[in-house]
Amino acid sequence: MLLADRNARDRIDYFHALWLGYHQLPHPADLTGAMRAESAALVERVTANAASDYFDLFRSEQTKVNDLLAAHYGLPRPGSTTGAWITYGSNPRRGILSHGSVLSAGAKFDDTSPTLRGVFVRTRLLCETIPPPPPTVNVDKPPEGDAGTCKINRYAAHANVGSCYSCHQLTDPIGFGLEAYDRTGAFRTHDKGAPECAISGEGELKGTGTFNGPAGLANMLMSSGRLEACVVTQLYRYAMGRRERAEDQPTLDLLSELFRQKSRSFEELVLDTVSTAAFAYRTEE
Repeated sequence: MLLADRNARDRIDYFHALWLGYHQLPHPADLTGAMRAESAALVERVTANAASDYFDLFRSEQTKVNDLLAAHYGLPRPGSTTGAWITYGSNPRRGILSHGSVLSAGAKFDDTSPTLRGVFVRTRLLCETIPPPPPTVNVDKPPEGDAGTCKINRYAAHANVGSCYSCHQLTDPIGFGLEAYDRTGAFRTHDKGAPECAISGEGELKGTGTFNGPAGLANMLMSSGRLEACVVTQLYRYAMGRRERAEDQPTLDLLSELFRQKSRSFEELVLDTVSTAAFAYRTEE
């Protein structure tokens, strides 16, 4: 198998860590190590099997955790310090978007940022472009004002100020769909330090539909028909060492179609990517 080599496995792991934002985590070493190991195990399980559907990465009903991470998630401890595969059962977590490693994306102000989590989904999983905030906005301070104690109200008030709405209406509803999981991926039922502010976990991907939690978001992304093309684009960027250009679009369209035709085999996607003329030949500057 192409991806059976250890060096290849390490590169595939690093690609996913970069793409999904967990190559660096702001947590204690033991928790960081457990999270990285969990995600690496799922990535390897899905990508090392040529017959696997790559979407299993997003809908897996099993995960590999040690006792520390299982307790952190509120799952039954497997009785292992190195990690063992367990089934989620009635727990709503599913797939890699439920991992603490990925849910750490958008951590800010010692809490979560629904805006940054929404930007993460739009840019990393849908390959959209979200404009940066105006230079007059202080991005190092959370939304404040007279909208009340609850986070969702403060963000809603901020999003309706001036020109902010056009971007925030695309990002914040996604982030609030993940709000029941804190900046470390632990489940919670209310805002940090505000038990009176219950978290519903309801979110919306504008133009697509509503969801609840990371598993619901994953299902929506998979059914949208847009996730495959973004996976292809992200791998192409990694392989080429640059962002795509206009002349790359026919190649990306072909790779996306082949990815779908070949049952979303990640190994086949890698083979097809390195077989393109764009990868094999350097263009004269």
